[in-house]
Amino acid sequence: MSINNRGLSKEFQERIINDLGIVECSDFHDGTCLYASFIRLLQLIPKSYKYYIPIHLIPFLIFKRKRVMQRPLKTISVAFYNYAKSVLFVSLYVAICKYALCKLKNIRHKVDGWNPALAASAACSALFLESEGRRQEIALFIFPKSLETAWRLLKKRGYVTNIKGWELFLFGLAMGIINYFYHYDDAAIKSTYLTIFKNFWGKD
Repeated sequence: MSINNRGLSKEFQERIINDLGIVECSDFHDGTCLYASFIRLLQLIPKSYKYYIPIHLIPFLIFKRKRVMQRPLKTISVAFYNYAKSVLFVSLYVAICKYALCKLKNIRHKVDGWNPALAASAACSALFLESEGRRQEIALFIFPKSLETAWRLLKKRGYVTNIKGWELFLFGLAMGIINYFYHYDDAAIKSTYLTIFKNFWGKD
């Protein structure tokens, strides 16, 4: 019993409707869990490269034009290497997550919210493929999203309520922190961002 081209099989739908127990891995994929995850990895690589082209290309064209003129071969090869690592990272992340979901279901003999949470935590090991600078950027991008998700969950369960104008306070706080370090410790700001700030705010 497996998922056909039109979606879930009739038997699988009946199992879900009647709550007959935990679904089997064979309901989701052919072969072993490891094999299915590897196939998923290979499928994602050609899909992921389009996503990372603007992420790597735009900063490259804006901030590294002089370096390209001075050392074209080395600069372009390093940029392509970093680009390839990013593509592999996101593809491997999904593949590990898929594999972990299968294994956690089989080990815990249940399907609940802990399975995707633990699977995503295990998949974070793929982040080590990225350079240290990129790891920091991804972490700084994800952290506010996690806070936003936690807030919405608390709101959904009635633990918190909307605070009028709260986003203005957060924006002001964030800009205050950035401006402080810009004036007193600009080494703490990434060089690419620092260049943008200098263009807008000046050097004084």
